[in-house]
Amino acid sequence: MPASIVISGHFAIGMGNRWINMARCIVCGKQYRECLCMDCKGKTDLVELSERLLSYRYGHGEPQLWDEIAEGMEECWDFARVHLFAISEDIPSPKREYLRIDCIASGNGNSMPKASRAWLFEKAEEIRQAGSLCMEEGEAGSWHGSLSIKEENRVMGLLLEAFSREYRFEEAEEVLEVLLERQPLFLDTYEKAITYLLQTRRYAAAGDMIDCCEAVCRDDARTADVVLDLRTKRDTYLEAKKNGKGEYLPRPREGVQEVRQHYVDFLKGLGIEATLPKKGGNVPDPIPKDQYPQTREIRDAGFSDFVAYDFETTGLSTRRDEIIEIGAVKVLGGKVVETGEYTFQSFVKPFKKTVSEEVRALTGISRADVDGAKKIWDVVPEFAAFVQDLVLVGYNNIRFDSKFLERAGRYGHIVFENPQFDVQRYASELLDRIGDGVVEEEGLPFPEAGSMALPAVAKRLGIPHPHAHRALADALTTARVFLALREQQAQKEPEPEDLDGMLGDLDSWG
Repeated sequence: MPASIVISGHFAIGMGNRWINMARCIVCGKQYRECLCMDCKGKTDLVELSERLLSYRYGHGEPQLWDEIAEGMEECWDFARVHLFAISEDIPSPKREYLRIDCIASGNGNSMPKASRAWLFEKAEEIRQAGSLCMEEGEAGSWHGSLSIKEENRVMGLLLEAFSREYRFEEAEEVLEVLLERQPLFLDTYEKAITYLLQTRRYAAAGDMIDCCEAVCRDDARTADVVLDLRTKRDTYLEAKKNGKGEYLPRPREGVQEVRQHYVDFLKGLGIEATLPKKGGNVPDPIPKDQYPQTREIRDAGFSDFVAYDFETTGLSTRRDEIIEIGAVKVLGGKVVETGEYTFQSFVKPFKKTVSEEVRALTGISRADVDGAKKIWDVVPEFAAFVQDLVLVGYNNIRFDSKFLERAGRYGHIVFENPQFDVQRYASELLDRIGDGVVEEEGLPFPEAGSMALPAVAKRLGIPHPHAHRALADALTTARVFLALREQQAQKEPEPEDLDGMLGDLDSWG
């Protein structure tokens, strides 16, 4: 189960690493070991209760009991999901699977998150095998174990979108064919089907379905906005087709060329001519992650030749964000030289992300600064030539900068095998010698203020740091902090004992 785990018999729900014991009945509020007491469990329509949980939003004041229970949880926003997964254990299949699918999608902008797609494929197959399509909603004789047409519509729409996002186009096509036979659809399903038609360059068919959606779903208050958005997307793709560039192409994180070639072959099978863009305008295929060496950390500070480096990035995620500036200084013989051949600085144009207003405010780097810059796979060979085989010294680089460097190396097909030294860890080890007072940095959008932030440690060591959050300035400060810490360590370490003298003293005692 992707976002929750129901432990049968233990009445606990796992949300990631969080475990929540059910202590109150969510119907009557009685203290109880499960989320429904025995009295309420026997007289409560569990499907209706689950549907109420799906529409519940914490903080809206109704029901007040649920807000109170949610406030006692580690994550109040998980209240509905946690309790729905527990309650649905007693609902027959396939209704149970549908409610859980709907719950996960509703909490993720009406789409299945990537981590839950394999689970969706499994559960959708269970629903399909159950032959769950039943009578219209509300018709006499329907039972809670089956799905209505609308509910099966929703599952199939989510399935179509998930297959498409996993670039499993043949399976997505099978779902689309079934949906086309079952028209009219519901608004959410129309939106997903039309989006898929646009992504597979069937613009005429998409236009026809947009018109059908507008007519069929006219009573839905959201229809006008959805239709306008879909027509705008269609016009944009048609203009891109006319200009010969800008139509949809898959953008996987790995295996770009293979996935795109599969996509083009799939389109050709539909009778749609498509070609891959020229290699020069493409993102290069990276070295597979499992084939790239991991960063090698060293803890011995006994070296005097090194390169101190720092990256400014589009954000704090080492998986999703990108480098926008590289700064480095080459230190030889323990001497920091700020100019000429001893420094490296380069803006980098991100290829998936943009420079947000928060990053601009923090770093002073604007979109204009990076728009004309080289891409990371063009910059990283220059950085590698500067670094050579010297030790790389950074600040929090083992957890942060080195991860970006690994990805940069993969895309640039440069293998960095340089050992890396983390000055933040070094400072933590010597904290008793430099003090542990917290120096706060006001107004920063990222959680950097604190005793071990680079500006704070530099200040305690008496090292000026006037241009924080610019790559070269941070690299220079990192180099100076490292050298200052190493000097303090050398001053504080006790001199080795004179063993010969000690033995001589022992002899004299005899």
